[in-house]
Amino acid sequence: MTIIDAPVRELTVDDLPKCLDLARDREWPAEAAKWLLLFDLGEVFGIDDPAGGLAATAIVTHQGEELAAISMVLVAARFNRRGLGRRVMTRALAAAGADRTTFLYATELGRPLYETLGFRAAGGVETHTGTCPNGSGGARTAPAADVPGIRALDAEVIGVERRPLLDRLLGDLANVCVVADGDRVTGYAVGTPGETYTMIGPVVADDPAAARSLIRGVASRAPGSVRVDLRAGEAELSGWLAADGLPGRSGATLMVHGDRVLPGDRTRLYAPIGPALG
Repeated sequence: MTIIDAPVRELTVDDLPKCLDLARDREWPAEAAKWLLLFDLGEVFGIDDPAGGLAATAIVTHQGEELAAISMVLVAARFNRRGLGRRVMTRALAAAGADRTTFLYATELGRPLYETLGFRAAGGVETHTGTCPNGSGGARTAPAADVPGIRALDAEVIGVERRPLLDRLLGDLANVCVVADGDRVTGYAVGTPGETYTMIGPVVADDPAAARSLIRGVASRAPGSVRVDLRAGEAELSGWLAADGLPGRSGATLMVHGDRVLPGDRTRLYAPIGPALG
């Protein structure tokens, strides 16, 4: 069997070592915890290299009945320009379903392929990484009593209830900060520790000042460097992050399939969970 004949199959967690090897092949971080979360919440597809390992992957994660995210679209460098990316993407789109609004965050390398598959640009993110100085900035650690308010706010801003995903993010409330108006949660941010940094996202807030407090609150609790994928166009907040120890660089393009529009009130989503989950 050649790579052209190799089918797209659904992967299992037993394929995790091969997924990590493929990530390293593309000089992506080999983040086992992130892959395990995606295996748990999504459908992972891949093409086997007949010589061993994986030639390509793509993951679709359902977020309620209305929304789906595609991520981890990787093709081994040795198989560039062989059509494997299109094949795994086509399978992921089919799994997402025509009734869902499907989105992804595209690198510059991947964007031309996604455009030919019917995706269009709908925004983007700017990546900031570094170490913030200590100081909570006004945000407080979320107690268990805030969880229902966080869920309600997230559903309002994202436009769908994504409780399985959110419950995983809120598993350790020591990494969650909130701002509130009395008993009502008006903003929240989550820090997810990883192998190389703590990912801060989502960051949901009414305004840049609240977003700043939330980011500083989570960052001050992180053991080392942090990363924030800030919504593109937030010049004031971007400048503050750079001055506070998190310089920015070009990130990724948010793309939506077809003529759909992402639901919810995205003006209050200052940073997504990350490019894999939105």
